[in-house]
Amino acid sequence: MLHDPLLYVAIGIAVGGAAGALFGRSLGPNAQDVRDADRIAKQKRDEADAVRREVDSHFEQTAQIMGEVTKAYRRLYEHMAKSTQRLAPRRTEDLVKSLGDQRLLPRDISNRELRNDSSKRGRGR
Repeated sequence: MLHDPLLYVAIGIAVGGAAGALFGRSLGPNAQDVRDADRIAKQKRDEADAVRREVDSHFEQTAQIMGEVTKAYRRLYEHMAKSTQRLAPRRTEDLVKSLGDQRLLPRDISNRELRNDSSKRGRGR
């Protein structure tokens, strides 16, 4: 059964067909068009990857800057809140009472920092 000539013919046709298809594709009239299309597709993929990397970098840098802005704004807000409590305590108390639970700084933080600031001023005299 291993020496069946029909088997050899079938294998030869399969191998020959595959080789012919590969050979014909590489030497056919459309071979240059196929290579050009592959080259253009690779170039477009590379360009898309470059744009994707640039966009990723942009958003990474934007997030970093926004984080810095947020920290700076928080420092500014805390500075303004402490200064307002120290420089205009009566108006600050009225404002805190009017805000109720809508305060941006919890009472314990603002009172603690106000006490720390007043004790520092007492020592400096």
